[in-house]
Amino acid sequence: MENLIERYVYAVISRLPEKEQREVEKELRANIYDMLPEGADEREVENVLYKLGEPSILAEEYRQSPGYLISPRLYREYIKILKWFLPITGIVLCGVGILLGAIAAINDDIIEISKFIEKMLIRGISLGVDGVIQVLLWTTIGFVIAERTGHSGKKEKWKIADLPEVNKKDKKKIVLSETVVELVILTLAFIVLLVMNSGHLTSRVGYFISYEGMQVTQIFTAEFWQLCIRIGMFVLMVSIGECILKIKVRRWTGLVSGLAIANCLAQLGLTILIFCQKNIFSQEFIPIVQKLKENDAIKYWRLGVMGILVFAVIVTIIECGTIIYRLLRK
Repeated sequence: MENLIERYVYAVISRLPEKEQREVEKELRANIYDMLPEGADEREVENVLYKLGEPSILAEEYRQSPGYLISPRLYREYIKILKWFLPITGIVLCGVGILLGAIAAINDDIIEISKFIEKMLIRGISLGVDGVIQVLLWTTIGFVIAERTGHSGKKEKWKIADLPEVNKKDKKKIVLSETVVELVILTLAFIVLLVMNSGHLTSRVGYFISYEGMQVTQIFTAEFWQLCIRIGMFVLMVSIGECILKIKVRRWTGLVSGLAIANCLAQLGLTILIFCQKNIFSQEFIPIVQKLKENDAIKYWRLGVMGILVFAVIVTIIECGTIIYRLLRK
């Protein structure tokens, strides 16, 4: 009996602004108990709740400032649709835009990496943002029309079984918005590496630096570049799969935590593998290194590699510890 009342009250106040919830909760709970006979059973509680009506409609009656474009009755469905369609549309169209930008840069014979990437990102971001705006606009218009005409698409009568469980604070819950943003960033990065792996970017784009009159267009060897790109694509694919699993499960379960830890350890191992490679620098860049004092060059390189690896180990330990903490806390 108490569980039904709690669920009903929660279903009503969860649709109201936070500042109004406390007062409405007290009033609604008092009304329910006033309507119940002494020693009421579960059937009598259900009858009272049916008399009060559907929680979404009752929430509108309690709302102090009912000025809205989309009523609470449809608002949850509206937000639910946007949560799924906006990120998917943004990712797909942004990826298409990046590919189109890369093709346009290749056709324009752009060889400078900054301008090449700039053209890709501008095309991708503009197409992605335009698609998101279009989805937001037409979805909103559709719900407004449904709201004003009364065709909400909800024909089934409200039932007690429709009441949601009381949403207590779950410390193991994964924040959906953060995971979606992470998924968008990882997908865009994967598309960029996919373009680079095709050979257009690495073969046409130069890194222009000069030192004492010597100009270098390529710092790293093509083999080293390809290795880094393929390792990066593998890491991003695993990370994208991890994000998809997080969105599906929405909690730090053993499976999600295990995949996240395995991903962190794999990234650390692949980072170590990259810096253990030979023939990292191109033949154009080696003369610049040779002009430096040999001891200084070796010293700086070793210190740089050591610093990167130590940093990677520290970050991995922190991330794995955080994941384990999220899994074990109550």
